[in-house]
Amino acid sequence: MVHHVMGRGVARMDIFRQKSDFDDFLGRLEIATGNKQAEVYAFALLSNHFHLLIRPLLTPLPTIMKRLLTGYAMRFNHRHERTGHVFQNRYKSILVEEERYLLQLIGKCERFHLARKFLFQVGGGGILPHLGRYSKTYYLHKSDPLLFEGGLP
Repeated sequence: MVHHVMGRGVARMDIFRQKSDFDDFLGRLEIATGNKQAEVYAFALLSNHFHLLIRPLLTPLPTIMKRLLTGYAMRFNHRHERTGHVFQNRYKSILVEEERYLLQLIGKCERFHLARKFLFQVGGGGILPHLGRYSKTYYLHKSDPLLFEGGLP
């Protein structure tokens, strides 16, 4: 079953402040979902929150998220010389039961990706600086056979 997972910084604090934050989160996501633990279909990492479209396989979602978020929070606090909570409450997870919702989520990640690509082409966000917050995205295209082989994953 596919889940739309979201998490936000405590008090809407930026949880991705620099390139190393993005790299750390994505590296941890790769480790937590590697070896067929889960499949990640799309993600969007914004400055103060994230979205994941993920299907757990061998490891339950709570275990994956605990590994990802606990390690990231500890390293984030060390890197930025701070203490305390990084994430506001527990992550939120919505079960994706309809193909239409799945396509909407992928479309959202696709728009983040295209906005990011556009910003880099026009010189780093001078025209639409608020879109510069959409710094890391990935999505499978709607026509990707991996996504729709045999219907909704």
